[in-house]
Parts: sequence; structure tokens; C-alpha cells
Amino acid sequence: DRDQTRILKEIDLVKPVLISFLKKKLKQNNLNFKDLILVGFSQGTMVALNLALTMEEKIKGVLGYSGGIILSKSGKIKISSKPKICLIHGNDDEIVPKKMMEKSKTILEEKNILTETHLIQELGHGINDKALNIGEKFLVKYLLKC
Repeated sequence: DRDQTRILKEIDLVKPVLISFLKKKLKQNNLNFKDLILVGFSQGTMVALNLALTMEEKIKGVLGYSGGIILSKSGKIKISSKPKICLIHGNDDEIVPKKMMEKSKTILEEKNILTETHLIQELGHGINDKALNIGEKFLVKYLLKC
């Protein structure tokens, strides 16, 4: 079931649990939300993007593989935060079409959110070495940045 309204409702249900979990883990590691980059694959990317863009706490970024933004029925998303975003998608993804990444990039850029996207040729719904290398560069760039 890919009904975006239902998906948004389910994300809203888990959002408080995720935020509580993140607060606990960040505190245990003497970190703050501004030090955090969320990484997700497929539905994990959808949840990470929604969480990062809509929660009050500001995080550093989102690295998402094979996913994109879930919009309301009206085609909107309420943005409270502007993290750095890197989206990586397989050109041959048979589960989540590449147009989801392309649409997400358009929406994010319209909101002046720094977004980089990478379409990997000959990759389906998965993560290969090229995608891992791109993700690693994104993480190093922003996690090691003072």
C-alpha cells in the first residue's frame, strides 16, 4: 500500500518514539541534534526525510538511498528545518521509481534546501559500491566539518 496519506499518518505515529530514541542516544554520546545525520534506505529514507524536515530539532543532514519525500494529499510538506541532503537512487529501481528522487530534489530546491542527488546506472532497488562511496563522501564532508 503506497497511499501517501496513510504513510504520513504512520510516520507521525512513530515520530515521537524516534525523537525520544535519538535524544537518548545523542545524550549517551555527548552529542546534539546539530551533530546528527540520519541515513536511510527506501522507507527508511522516507521516514528520515520527513523527520529531519518537520521536527523542531535541527539536524545536520540526511543521506537517503532509494527513497524520497512523502507529501500530504495536497502535495505539500511543512518544513521546519533545512538539513543538508544527499539522495542516491538506482536508475533501474523496480520498487521505488527514480522519479521520486527527482521530484524530491525539485521540492527541496524550491525550499532552498541544499540537496545533492546521484542516479546510479545499472542499479535496481539496492546499494552498490558506487552508492556507498558517494554516501561516504557526503558523511565525511559534513561530519568532519567544524
